[in-house]
Amino acid sequence: MLTFELGFRDLVFQSAGKLLQPVVQALVDQFDTSFQPGPRQRWVERRHLEITGLFGAIHLFRDYYWDGQRGHCPADAALALEGAYTPALSRMMYRAAAKNSYAEASADLFEYAGVKVCDRQIQRLVQAVAPAVEPWLRTVQEQGEVALMYVSGDGTGVPMRKEELEGRKGKQADGSAKTREAKLGCVFLQTEVDAEGHPVRKEASTSYVGSLEGALEFGLLLRQEAQRRGMAKATKVIFVGDGAAWVWELARVNFPGAILILDFYHALQHVHGLVEALCGKESAEAKKRIQRWKGWLLKNKTAEIKTSASRTPLGPRHRLGSERNRLLGEQSATNELRHLS
Repeated sequence: MLTFELGFRDLVFQSAGKLLQPVVQALVDQFDTSFQPGPRQRWVERRHLEITGLFGAIHLFRDYYWDGQRGHCPADAALALEGAYTPALSRMMYRAAAKNSYAEASADLFEYAGVKVCDRQIQRLVQAVAPAVEPWLRTVQEQGEVALMYVSGDGTGVPMRKEELEGRKGKQADGSAKTREAKLGCVFLQTEVDAEGHPVRKEASTSYVGSLEGALEFGLLLRQEAQRRGMAKATKVIFVGDGAAWVWELARVNFPGAILILDFYHALQHVHGLVEALCGKESAEAKKRIQRWKGWLLKNKTAEIKTSASRTPLGPRHRLGSERNRLLGEQSATNELRHLS
């Protein structure tokens, strides 16, 4: 059935291409007939043009003029035929390239639309239009018409049927798995702050993506969603994560230049672990210190937490564990525990 459908699509496209060519030629002829050349323009000949569209190649003949310095076919500019592709196909190539690599864009165009365009052709088209897009993008950003964009992603185990877990490694005694990791990401915007200067999420601005694929595929999916939401126009991109190594690597690969923020819940978890290592789990001093350091976190006083923890003497029972090392030893912990104003 698949082969039949694809073959039928090819036949439809071939027929559509044969019907479209005389229609486009008629539009060219209509324009050329009504065109009024300038005083220095001299008609030279009818010139051939082959242009690729959604339904294959189109062969056209247009009037060619020479003004003594340069020659051109006026119909090309009037009907947006100055490139090697029709406007509809060019638009599809731009969109495909914006979401994937050039090779993947080429494969997607063939899979979804039956159009054969190699990756190098897509790259040349994008590079040709990029210089004109950059000044426009800079103007939009300077006018402040875009918001801050926040991106976040995480994963959690989801129980699955046995057939979905076949061949997967897990945490069971025999090495088998009971779950697969489902990953969820979100993108939202911020355009204002509250009376105290805290960021306020723009109402109804959140969109979500989810996947059972690995971190590499999920990262690309989350990046595509951010691009769809206008990441290129955002004044800043902020990635909020839980501190897991794979999450930061996802942010580094897919959102280079983004501000990385360790979310408050997980930051506070590390503080709890640090206080437990220093003062014991249920001691009166531990409870006091948790409340004090929680307030410091909210006020972006991570340096004070480091200083206070470093000056706390350790008793024989209290050995620093991984939580203190993570908070005191990792530079990212101090860099990421920030609030945007």
